[in-house]
Amino acid sequence: MSAVTGLSRAVREPAALNASMLRALSLDSFDPAVRTAFSAMQIELKCCGVHSYTDWYSYRRGLPPSCCGRLLNGKNGEQCVSPVHGIGCLRPALGELRMFINSMCVLASALIIVMAATLFTTAYTLVSGALERKESRALKLTQPLRIACLHPTLQNINQNPSNPIPQI
Repeated sequence: MSAVTGLSRAVREPAALNASMLRALSLDSFDPAVRTAFSAMQIELKCCGVHSYTDWYSYRRGLPPSCCGRLLNGKNGEQCVSPVHGIGCLRPALGELRMFINSMCVLASALIIVMAATLFTTAYTLVSGALERKESRALKLTQPLRIACLHPTLQNINQNPSNPIPQI
């Protein structure tokens, strides 16, 4: 949730995202991780620079190959002369962030609803004892079956009338 809050702040304040992107643009020549990330963003969002392709001329002599829609494969001769996409990456990046934030909020809301339904169902089951009643019926032991049984010695006693039948 804190990440979504931070991203939503960046969407509400585009100046902070603008400053961050310009700082990354200035580090592009020095940091390969920033160069790779910026290139991937420009190719995926079909954009070049922050506001336009002219932003690159403030920090380097030419345009990166990603502005022409291709990746740098290590050859120095592959400079981009005219960009394929003249729009900057700030607006498309803000649009992507908005869509991501909305998706995360919908997912978080769905999880909260499922958790609340589970909580209320559990509370109802515990308070009403509905589970115990069902279990007691399912696990209820039946009364033992009582069968009268004649013992063989009792039959002998009955045949001899002089011996009375003992009471059980």
